[in-house]
Amino acid sequence: MAENELRTGTPRVSAATRAVLYVSLALNLVVVGLLISGLVFGGVNEDRRGPPRGAETGLGPVMRAFQPEDRKRLGEEMRRTLRQERRTRAETAQITADLAGAFTADPFEIEAVQAILDDQFGEAEFRLQLAKTLLVERIAKMTVAERAELAERIVSPARRQNSQRNGN
Repeated sequence: MAENELRTGTPRVSAATRAVLYVSLALNLVVVGLLISGLVFGGVNEDRRGPPRGAETGLGPVMRAFQPEDRKRLGEEMRRTLRQERRTRAETAQITADLAGAFTADPFEIEAVQAILDDQFGEAEFRLQLAKTLLVERIAKMTVAERAELAERIVSPARRQNSQRNGN
């Protein structure tokens, strides 16, 4: 009896495919973690030197200007919505397997890789759009005075940084 006839169940996944699956999962978790931590914890240490990066140039300054309880509510709403919209594990595994297959295809088809990565970037874009929508909805519910306070908290860190740079 041949060895292939003895095997039953699901086919074995190669070590390379398994490695690509783990790397893809890790990258997805990093992206989601960064987005959620930016919403929940407000971003970065203001003492850090160097040019603004990531969320600092986007929603980060606005999110840091919110009161902690508002950031928490926004983060909870984002997580609730993402739970409803997320892909199943099987769908995620299939996308990762498709990407691994596209990487190892011979001849290499750049369009196939591009399509899969476009889908992945579309997921990240969805999360960013969701964050923006929730943020705008929260701001729209604020009174004029609350919006003025928020505006002051947005510009006050920049004023502090500018005065520190100028030696004041």
